[in-house]
Amino acid sequence: MDEVFLSKTLDGRWVLNGSFSAESGDLLHAALGAEVDRYLRAARDGDPSVVGQLASQLRAGALLDLVGQTMRREPSEASVPDRYRVAVVVPFDRYDDAGLPTCDSQAFRVVLGADGDVLDVGRDSRRWTTSIRRAVTIRDGRCTFPGCDRPVSWCDIHHCTEWEYGGRTSVDNGVLLCRHHHTFIHKKRWRVGIEHGKPGTRWPDGTQYVIRRWDMTLPRHG
Repeated sequence: MDEVFLSKTLDGRWVLNGSFSAESGDLLHAALGAEVDRYLRAARDGDPSVVGQLASQLRAGALLDLVGQTMRREPSEASVPDRYRVAVVVPFDRYDDAGLPTCDSQAFRVVLGADGDVLDVGRDSRRWTTSIRRAVTIRDGRCTFPGCDRPVSWCDIHHCTEWEYGGRTSVDNGVLLCRHHHTFIHKKRWRVGIEHGKPGTRWPDGTQYVIRRWDMTLPRHG
């Protein structure tokens, strides 16, 4: 019989213990091993989010990645619009158009792409629409952190300029990041943005980050 025990300590941390049958243990070992191997490859490339971590820390990260993936939900556009709010629809080739008079109604701008897809909802919402997600996904193809190979299904869309600091919900302000690197970017204050039409990653001091494959040390910067 498989058993897992999870308890919270007095300092707020959690302790996980378990016992598994041979078959269940093999399955868990294979799943965690595949993700740990991914981390080890990243460490060899100098990925600062994993370089120097112990094997136990890599397994913990792998487990959290797998758990987080099972809880991932597709973004929803379900909402209840304000009764008197007006959407000013702007074609992509008239992006800077001031819009139309809206009397006493609150207005917001929606920018459409050439095929009518929504590419910019400005500051009206921090939630990514399906059209914007599709556009970002097609452009990026995977997690944009250098060297990461996690596919689209493992990724969130990150506001390059954070919503709290005036960032827009638009294709040119969003990039794909897996949960691991999305957390790392926010925690360590790294910068990811669109540079010359493609995502670029920079150290907190602004220096561009470029991986050096099979280098066991951190890339030099500054």
